[in-house]
Amino acid sequence: MSQPLPVPSDEETWTQSSGDVASAQIPQNAPPESPSKLVPEVSPLIVENEIPANFLFWPVIETAIGKTSGGLVFAAYKHDPDTPVLLGNLSRLGPTGGLDKQIDALDVFASWHSVSLFDPLTRRARGVCTSRPKIIPGARPFPATSPHGDVFAIGNLPTKRLNALPLATENPSVDDQAWVILPVQDQGFRVVSCRIADFDHNWLSFVLDDTATHNLTGKLQWAELADDKSQLDIGGAPLVNAAAEVIGVVSALRHNDDRWTGQASLTAYFQDYL
Repeated sequence: MSQPLPVPSDEETWTQSSGDVASAQIPQNAPPESPSKLVPEVSPLIVENEIPANFLFWPVIETAIGKTSGGLVFAAYKHDPDTPVLLGNLSRLGPTGGLDKQIDALDVFASWHSVSLFDPLTRRARGVCTSRPKIIPGARPFPATSPHGDVFAIGNLPTKRLNALPLATENPSVDDQAWVILPVQDQGFRVVSCRIADFDHNWLSFVLDDTATHNLTGKLQWAELADDKSQLDIGGAPLVNAAAEVIGVVSALRHNDDRWTGQASLTAYFQDYL
C-alpha cells in the first residue's frame, strides 16, 4: 500500500502576488554544427559532485483533470539568475504521470493549478508554487517528434529560495562529454558522466559511461521501473556540459545491450519561449 504524499504546511507555500511575481515564505531545429573546441575546464560542481540545495525537486502537480507525480523538475535560467524557471517533462502531464489523457502544450497554462515540490531524496516538502507555466507551443510528449521538446517551464518564481543553473549558450556536438544529475538511493546526488551520441528526430541521445553505471540499476531514489523493468523513471533530470550549463532535459533513460542510453530535449529548442 502506497504511503500518503506529504503536504507542505501553509508556511511553506509559494503564492502568486500582484504583478505576476511569485513570493515565497519557505526556505529551432537540429542544432547547428559547432566549431572545433578546446577541451573545456570542468566545473567544480561536477568535479566535487556538489549539487546545490533547492535546485532539483520531485514534483506533485495539480491540474484541472487531476493530480500527477513522478519524475523531476529543476531550476534554470536563460540570462539572469534572478529570473529562474522550473523545467520538467510535458509527458508528465498525461498517462505517464497518472492522468487519463495528455494535456496539450497549448492547454497547459489553462489546466495548471499548482506544483508541490519535494526533496527527491528525502521527500521533505520544500514548497508549493502557484505560478502558471509558460506556453511552449511546439512541445510534445516523449517520444513524439517535436520542434521544441518534451518540456514545460514555470516562471515568476521566488529567486532567493532557488539555486538555478544557467542554460547553455552553445550547442553540444556528437562525442562531447556531458553529465546527468541524478538522485541516487543511499548515495545522495550523483553527477553521472555520459557522451553525446546523436541528434535524431529532434532528440539529443546520450550514452552513460561504463564506469558511471556501476551499481546504478535500481538505485535511483523514487524511480518507478517501467513494466519491462528496463527503463528508469528519471524524466526531467538535467543534462549539463563541462561548465555546468544545462544543455538538455532528460525524458528517458533505458538499459539496452548492457549500456544505459538516454534521450533529452535540447535546451536550444525551447529557450526562445522562456
